[in-house]
Amino acid sequence: MENILNNWDEYALEYDFPILDNSNEPLVACKVSLYQYEAKWVLFFEIISYTFCVENVVYAYGPDVESEGLQFSYGDIVLLSDDEDDDWLPDLLTMGNHPDVYIQNSKTKLDLSERKFLEMDVSPDSPSGLVIARLIYEQNTDALWLSKHRLFSTVPELNAELALVYSATEWRHPDIIEGDLPSNSIFFQTLAKAITEQDVNKIGQGESNTLWLNWVDEEALVYLGEPVAKLYVKK
Repeated sequence: MENILNNWDEYALEYDFPILDNSNEPLVACKVSLYQYEAKWVLFFEIISYTFCVENVVYAYGPDVESEGLQFSYGDIVLLSDDEDDDWLPDLLTMGNHPDVYIQNSKTKLDLSERKFLEMDVSPDSPSGLVIARLIYEQNTDALWLSKHRLFSTVPELNAELALVYSATEWRHPDIIEGDLPSNSIFFQTLAKAITEQDVNKIGQGESNTLWLNWVDEEALVYLGEPVAKLYVKK
């Protein structure tokens, strides 16, 4: 348990652990997934963020991961058409209240009515790409996550037969930028214990802080003519 926590702390100190208030890639949503069979395990993080497009950034940790930390960033998660370069979300605002998008190549219809923005506690006036990305996520909460096959393809050295034993989108995440470490979090403490003792019932999420609005600056919610990515200080 201590070895696992120390390892996560080392990666956090090197900024190679998920940073939810990444000023260059503001958060849309995040997910943690544990695959394990007996002593073999791998922990994945998927960080859905928005820069010039919607991205799913994958981190992986475990004894059989050759290079732990950041693995890959998928930038083809959400497209406005079947053109892989058509990913500029603000264009959706010119396509009516119910435009189509392609989420991992699956066509789906959105609701961009004012009511939907207000339900997210954000203004419908000049919403940024980040806000639109979050709206897409809230209307398709499972569609933006990677399949097991695609997730494991980022670390081909792993045994893809490992079973999913735990996943969550809500937990207490450390503020890496401010020097907080995974070992200070009840979630990561109990997660390390659960991995060591092979018992996910020991995991305690703690007081969740993974909601996107906890980690993005209010200015990032408004389209100003170019992508905006700054820190949101409220925790």
